[in-house]
Amino acid sequence: MEGGLGILLTDACEENGLTVPKLSPKTYKIVDKILPDLVKPNNPVDLVADAGFYRYEAATRALLEDPNIDGIIVASVHGGYARPREFTAAILKMVRERKLHEEYKKPILATIFSNPPLNEAFNNIATQRPKA
Repeated sequence: MEGGLGILLTDACEENGLTVPKLSPKTYKIVDKILPDLVKPNNPVDLVADAGFYRYEAATRALLEDPNIDGIIVASVHGGYARPREFTAAILKMVRERKLHEEYKKPILATIFSNPPLNEAFNNIATQRPKA
């Protein structure tokens, strides 16, 4: 997640009776290693604006392995500076990867807030059925 959006989503979760737990010490260490030096892990995890797919994937896996966390929201504000189809395909690939759901048995919700071309690309890819 990124900054302000993470705070808004955290508030919405808590207003609807969901608990946003602290990261376990193990998860904290993993996430701390993938973040830039000036950023410290918290929940929500702020991956900061320069986050590439690797950072999203590594953080998602670490959060799914955390026994304190029952599900995650992968949310991004995207300014359109990268190729939208590739960006959205990478995020959706991670969410759709059946191993994540089978292995962790935790729900994953992905959303991207962006300009119309990226929103269109996300919606087009999201409505395609995953390959079995």
